[in-house]
Amino acid sequence: MERSRKLRGVLILTALSAGCAGSPLTIEDISLDSQPNARAPLTATVGFSTSRATTVALTFDDGERSWTADVRRPAANEHVVPILGMRPGRVHNVRIVVTDEEGNTQTSESLEIVTAPLPEDFPPIDVRVSLPDRMEPGITMLEPTYRSEDGSERDHLLVAVDAAGEVVWYYTAPHSASNVRRLRNGNLSYRTGRAGPLFEIDMLGNTVGSWQVKRTPEDLVELDGVTIDAETLHHDVFETSAGTFLGLTTELRRYDEYPTSETDPDAPTATSEVLGDMLVEFNRQGHVLRSVKLLDLLDPYRIGYGSLGWGGAWSGLFPEEASVPRRNWSHTNAVSVDDSGRYVIASVRHQDAVVKIDWETGQLVWILGNHDGWGPEWQKYLLEPNGPVVWPYHQHAPMITPDGTVLMFDNGNYRARPFQKQTAASDSFSRAVEYRVDEDRKEVTEVWSYGGPGDEPYFARFVGDADWMPTTGNILVNYGGLVSDNEGNPVAEGNGHNWVRVVEVTHETPAEKVFELFIDDGPPAGWSVFRTQRLPGLYP
Repeated sequence: MERSRKLRGVLILTALSAGCAGSPLTIEDISLDSQPNARAPLTATVGFSTSRATTVALTFDDGERSWTADVRRPAANEHVVPILGMRPGRVHNVRIVVTDEEGNTQTSESLEIVTAPLPEDFPPIDVRVSLPDRMEPGITMLEPTYRSEDGSERDHLLVAVDAAGEVVWYYTAPHSASNVRRLRNGNLSYRTGRAGPLFEIDMLGNTVGSWQVKRTPEDLVELDGVTIDAETLHHDVFETSAGTFLGLTTELRRYDEYPTSETDPDAPTATSEVLGDMLVEFNRQGHVLRSVKLLDLLDPYRIGYGSLGWGGAWSGLFPEEASVPRRNWSHTNAVSVDDSGRYVIASVRHQDAVVKIDWETGQLVWILGNHDGWGPEWQKYLLEPNGPVVWPYHQHAPMITPDGTVLMFDNGNYRARPFQKQTAASDSFSRAVEYRVDEDRKEVTEVWSYGGPGDEPYFARFVGDADWMPTTGNILVNYGGLVSDNEGNPVAEGNGHNWVRVVEVTHETPAEKVFELFIDDGPPAGWSVFRTQRLPGLYP
């Protein structure tokens, strides 16, 4: 028997069951909210109680396919369960399945949920290769951002797609959104802008926490969040195994006789203010636990292509008129921590280098990258190539793999150092590359790569990612910053048509594609994706 009533637009049901003799297992007072948050349109919630403590699963039928989801909650009598994984523009029939500790089950009547179609201006996701039996299980989390002809951004989204490329979840952020990561508690974190804040949302799109800094933009300073004693919070924030956060912030220092040209070694020097990155660890209460300043570890006078630039977000965050030129010396774009929690890997983009730091002592361990331009003080840290090694240039997202190797996305900008000739955009390429470091010998070996010159010379001049897949050992690669002119030729600098390629390949030589996705709606503008992740599922 079923009783139903409406309360403030929410469906209320009561399902009764005979269950076991003398002790029926019942599902009672079912309350369905078919869209609890408009920012996450493909979600719903259902509340109910059971006569005994039970675990919960949900079954789905959308007319084309059926599936079951374990909501991964401990046994309880009172339940409020998120409904995740629905597809847009469908009628979903959802049933609650509860199980008590003795293995008895009960299933509710069907709950009907109708989802709206995707907005007309949603990023055009085009999957061209999908071999689910060979892919890493789970869903792919993307961060599409629309870039207009003038380079301005809009339509900041977090999007999850299944193996076929169908959208199963998305969140429309009220501001820029990138660097999404799943936290240990199952929520998602993402960062906005060059200054932050860092936000924590649940899978229903509700903001449950935020962390802001000294230079948080005015339209975000009224957040009821935690304040960190740091100037900015940019590019990457990583949750450690201890539950703290490791992120990137900045400082300005003045240097005399600083280089003024990346192409002319004889150009005059000038006093300059140099923006240096700092690695900072803070807890959820906002207390800074430790920090390391790269200007203290690396050579502040060593420049790479891009080191002398300024503008964009930095000029907006440091708006005072500078009496001397300001320089974007390091442009660190990623941090990660090894399993021990002691060592940190950082990608220093404008130095074309990945560095390892002992987080307990704050000391430099090694430098992986082109040897040109490093003074005598840094020679002992440079990794010597063992066999053929192609150095990374303007790289992103290094990580330590389960094999102890270092995997990263090598953007390949310029493939040169000041004052060498830059590689033309037509000859440039990006790739995923894996290195093995012998710390005793201070040697590095290139053990695997995908991409580069050949049949697929894609050149993503900005952003990007390469992730090791834990179940299959496949590599998920994000060419998130592809830029071309209206004829499809790659563009090394300036505005152009932005588009995205995400590909999963086997960890073999040659690698085989098992998944390939494009986001490309044609010139003149387009989309970019900072990072991608393969999550085991929407339910943590």
